[in-house]
Amino acid sequence: MPRMSIGDAAAQLNVSIDTIRRRVRSGSIKAQRDARGQWWLDIANPQPKPQPQQPAVDERLAVGVGTVLQAAPGDGDLVGLLREQIADLRSRLDASEGERREDATRAAAERDRLYSLIDGMIAAKR
Repeated sequence: MPRMSIGDAAAQLNVSIDTIRRRVRSGSIKAQRDARGQWWLDIANPQPKPQPQQPAVDERLAVGVGTVLQAAPGDGDLVGLLREQIADLRSRLDASEGERREDATRAAAERDRLYSLIDGMIAAKR
């Protein structure tokens, strides 16, 4: 059984170093520390995960969830499609930023309410 470092195992299995560390913690991969604190993993016949096939550029130009734009070569619409995608992403970002601000406002109001309850309880004890 070959012994390898966490970094080597991650590279061989085509996963992140954090994934390897999680697997060590869960016990699905046996590992030992040496005197210097270096982790050494016992991995039997490491099989790398196959690389996913990268989609073509045209397939990656998504405007919305599940919507794929197909730009044929020579259409000249590629810039327009990209502008639409940027506009859509900006509107989604603005919406999520608004939601984040509303959440922060609600959290601050709840915090203030709880502080006033605590102050009232302290005053009642005196």
